[in-house]
Amino acid sequence: MKSNSHYETTAHDLIAGIVTMAWRTTAWCWMTAGLVVLCLSLPHGVQAQETQSGSVPNPVVSLPQATPETSVNPGISAERLQALLDQNRSQDVPQGPFSAPIVGTEQRSHKILILKAGMDWNTSDALVWEWDASQSPEIQPEHRRWFNTPDECKPALGATHLLMTASGGGVALVRLQDKKTLFYAMAGGNPHSAELLPDGNVVSISSAGYFTVYVVPETFTTPNVPKKQFPIPGGHGLVWDAQEKRLWALGSLELAAYRYNFDKAHPDFTKEFSIPVKGTPGEGGHDLCWVPGARALFCTGKGVGVFDLETRQFTSIREPNGTSNQRRSTQCVKSVSLSPEGVLIYQVPAEEWWSDRIHFGNQPLTPAGTLKNAKFYKARWWMP
Repeated sequence: MKSNSHYETTAHDLIAGIVTMAWRTTAWCWMTAGLVVLCLSLPHGVQAQETQSGSVPNPVVSLPQATPETSVNPGISAERLQALLDQNRSQDVPQGPFSAPIVGTEQRSHKILILKAGMDWNTSDALVWEWDASQSPEIQPEHRRWFNTPDECKPALGATHLLMTASGGGVALVRLQDKKTLFYAMAGGNPHSAELLPDGNVVSISSAGYFTVYVVPETFTTPNVPKKQFPIPGGHGLVWDAQEKRLWALGSLELAAYRYNFDKAHPDFTKEFSIPVKGTPGEGGHDLCWVPGARALFCTGKGVGVFDLETRQFTSIREPNGTSNQRRSTQCVKSVSLSPEGVLIYQVPAEEWWSDRIHFGNQPLTPAGTLKNAKFYKARWWMP
C-alpha cells in the first residue's frame, strides 16, 4: 500500500499558501485603508494656517471653493451679514420700543451712564443708572482719579455687574445693585477695555502696548494684587471666547488669540493666532465685541467689520468715516453694539475722540440719543 505522506505534505503546503495569501491580502487592505484615512485627514486647498509663531500673513486671502471635503461652516450666516450691510445703507430710523437701554462712558463728568434708548437724554426720566468712583467706598479716595475719563463699559455676569476701564489708568468690576466695587486695580498705560475670565481673574488691555491679567482673590481688600503683562501694540479690545477657550485681543496692528492656562494663582497666556488688521475695517484697532448669537466678532477701526471666527475672514459692513483732511481720531469708529432686535449703535467722534451723541447704525448715523455737552467715548446696549 502506497504511503500517504506525499499527499499530506502537499495538502499542508497548499493550506499554508492559502493562509499566507489571506494574511497578505488582509495586510494590504489595512494599509490601503490607513492611507485613505491619512489623506482624508490632511487639509485641502490653501487656507490661512496658524503657524508655530502664531502669525497669519494675509487677512484677505480667500478660502478655496467649498466642496463636501473642503467646506468651512461660517461663524455667521450670509443672511445676517447682508442684514448688517443693509442696515448701514438704509435711510430708515430704527423705531422703539427697545428691549435694552444704552450704557455709555461720559468723560466730561467721569461717569458711566445707563440711558433709555429712544428718549430725550436731557430729561431725568431717561436715566436708568449712573456710577462714578466716589459712589464706591471700596475705592480709596486717593485712587478715585484712576477712574477719570472712563473708556469702557461692559455688562458682566449676566448684566448684573459693570466691567469698566478709564484712561486715568483704572480697571474695576462694579455690582449694579448696590454699586459695590468687587475688584479694582491700576492698569496704567491708558487702558481701553477689560474682560472677566471664567476663574474670576480679570484682564485689561492698554493702548501703551500690553494687556494685563490680575489674580483676583475671593475676598478683595487691596488693589495691589499679583499681575502679569503681555505685549500687544496699541491694545484696545478684549473678548473671551468660551468655546475655543481663547482670549481675543485687538491692537493697532493685529487681531490675536491667546490660550489661557487656567491657573488662577499663576495665570499665563500663550499666543496661538494672529492676523494683521492693516487693509481691513479694523485697521487702527478700536473696538472688539461679540456679534450676538454668532461665532463672529465686531471689529472697528477706520470702519466697521465682522471677523468670522470659523473662516478667519473679515467682512466690511461700513466704510471709513470722514475724509483724509480730518483728524485721524474722528475717522475711527470708537464702538459698536447690536441690540436683541438687531439694531446697531455706533460711537463716531464729532470732535477729537468724543461726541455728545450715540448713533444708530443707519446710513445718516441718526442719533440714538443726545446729551448736551456730553463727551461720550464708547457705548453699548446694556444686555447679557
